Parts: sequence; C-alpha cells; structure tokens
Amino acid sequence: MKTLKTLLSVFAIAAVFSTGTYAQQNINATATVVDAIAFGTHQDLAFGTLASGDTKTISADSSSAGYFEITSYAQSNTIVAGLSYTDFTGGSAPSFTESSTVKYSFSASAAPNNSNPTLGSDATGGNIATNTETDNLYIYIGGSVDATGASAGTYTDAQITLTVEYL
Repeated sequence: MKTLKTLLSVFAIAAVFSTGTYAQQNINATATVVDAIAFGTHQDLAFGTLASGDTKTISADSSSAGYFEITSYAQSNTIVAGLSYTDFTGGSAPSFTESSTVKYSFSASAAPNNSNPTLGSDATGGNIATNTETDNLYIYIGGSVDATGASAGTYTDAQITLTVEYL
C-alpha cells in the first residue's frame, strides 16, 4: 500500500510540474449563403418560314434573337454561363448552327446593348460579373438555319440549353 501511495504521489507531482505536453488551436467554419439562381421568361429562337435551299441567320442583338431571363441571382458575384445545342432531327431536317456571339444585358430592352461583352458559346462557358446590378439578367442567342435539301415540314426539336452557376 505504501508503494502505491508513493507511486501516486510521484505521478501527482510530475503532473503539477510538467510543462505543456500538448498544444491546441481552433479555426472557424464560415459560409456565405446567396440567392438561388432562378429563370423567368424566355423567347424561343424562331426562324420563321424558309423555302428548301434557303439559309437564314438571326444575330444575338436582333429583336428576333432567342433569350433567357434570369430573375434571381446574388449581386456582386460572378455567374458562369454555358450553352449547349442540339440540331434538328429527322431524315431530311434543316441544319441548325448556333451563333458564335452570345450577348447579355441587365436591361429588359428588346435587344442587348452592343457594348456588352460577349459570352462564350457552344458550351465553352463565359463569366458575367453581376457587380451591383439589381435588374434581371438577359442572355441573347442567335443562330442560323440552312434548309438546303430539307424536306417540307415544321421542325421544333433543336434545343439550346443554358446552364448557370456561381463561380
């Protein structure tokens, strides 16, 4: 018993007089929650009526351009937007080609301001700095249809898909 008391006393004294045997530091976990990105109205890219053999082009700054409206996004954040396209399907469908220039505007005008920078097209993506914008964001898309060798009919299955996320 005496040996046990002596051993416990040695451990107690060693614990009292020991210098830092470990170190501790904390970090904080942080998060910023922003508004979810939401789409509003849109306008299809409609080429109208073409005769077999015709080609028609609509530019991104035309009032006939297709557009997407983004109604909710976080101010002062950069939005990354990417586009993907599919062609018309069917045996003798016309050929759809997207425009190499896609434009955007923070205005509800019928066409974007030509001084706005262009956005990457054909799924390459592009960045849009929203800064302190409070208006909706409009992304305008143009393209071409070549009806050479196309059969008569109404073609509505070419798709333009816009994917938007925060950088």
